[in-house]
Amino acid sequence: HWGVSLNQNKEFMECLMLPSIDREKYIVLSPIANKQLWWENPKESQLLRLIKYCKKYWPIRKIIVAGYSDGGTGAIHFASNHPSKIDAAIAMAGYYHPVENFGIPTYVIHSVKDELFDYQRSKTVMINASQKNSNLKFVTSETLSHFEGCNYVELLSEGFDWIENKLN
Repeated sequence: HWGVSLNQNKEFMECLMLPSIDREKYIVLSPIANKQLWWENPKESQLLRLIKYCKKYWPIRKIIVAGYSDGGTGAIHFASNHPSKIDAAIAMAGYYHPVENFGIPTYVIHSVKDELFDYQRSKTVMINASQKNSNLKFVTSETLSHFEGCNYVELLSEGFDWIENKLN
């Protein structure tokens, strides 16, 4: 989800994630970052264990990692570094490092008006990666600011549709 503060997962779930999905199809987990980054230990190890246990104890067919802002950065990290653990990723408004390989479907949403993470840089990094891999799609919002995460519902819903088509 967004940020690394203690209680932002509830807002992320209520205003962005749950309105974007078909609740009959998905089980959604929203762990708390506890002021740590998703792609660094101990959070990375904790999330990998959570994924392992979910697969072991629940009848889960596919795992999709989705996140906004810091969560988006984490989603890209998991898509590029742990493709054997997850099936797809959706990243929104994150900061992305150049990545060579996306072995799983990865949908990236970024806004031209993002105040925190430069749109042009994100676009360049992701377009360069997509030229090497058809599993990556970069989508632009022309209107939303970084601080309007709750308004990304339609874009996120379109991302889940794209992911479902790629996974079927």
